[in-house]
Amino acid sequence: MEFLYPEYELITPDGQYYYPDFVYIRPPQPTCLEADSFSSHARDADRDTFARGLDRQNEIEFANCHILRFSIDKLKEDPLSCQQHIRRMLEQWYEEEQPDLLALPLYQREIVRLAIRTVSPITVTMVCKCLGKNRKFVYKQIDELVKINWLEPASGAQRVRSYKLVSRGFVR
Repeated sequence: MEFLYPEYELITPDGQYYYPDFVYIRPPQPTCLEADSFSSHARDADRDTFARGLDRQNEIEFANCHILRFSIDKLKEDPLSCQQHIRRMLEQWYEEEQPDLLALPLYQREIVRLAIRTVSPITVTMVCKCLGKNRKFVYKQIDELVKINWLEPASGAQRVRSYKLVSRGFVR
C-alpha cells in the first residue's frame, strides 16, 4: 500500500515518542494501524501498563490521527474481517473507490458498498431496506454481482440466505 509507513515516529507536545505499528499518511488525516497481542495488552498487563496503553491511544488521537486496532488473533483467524475494516477506512475516511467498483451500475455499486460497510454477510432484506427496492429487483442485482464475481454465497446450501464480498486480496 502506498502511503503506509511502519513504526512511524509520533512526538507529543511534551516530548514523548510513540511508534505505532503502521501509519497510513494521507490527507485529510493520517490513520494509525495497530496490531495488539493479547499477552502484552491484556493478560500480562498491570494497572500501570493498562493506563499507559490508554494514554498512548489518547496521544495518537491528539496528534490528529485516526486509529484502527486489530488483535493479532483476529488478523490470523479472520483476516477478511480486518480487510473489510481497511476497505471501510479507505472508502469513508479517504473517499477511495476502485475503478472497477465505479464501473458497476448504481444499484450494484450500492450493494457492494453495503457489503463493505457491514462486518457480517448481507441479506436480501438488508439490501431491500438500503435500496428501497423490492425483493425481485434485489435478487436480480445480487445474482449479477455473483456472476461477475463481486459477491459469493455466505450461508445456505440449497437456498442462499446471505452473501459476502469475494476475497481478492487486501483491497480490490
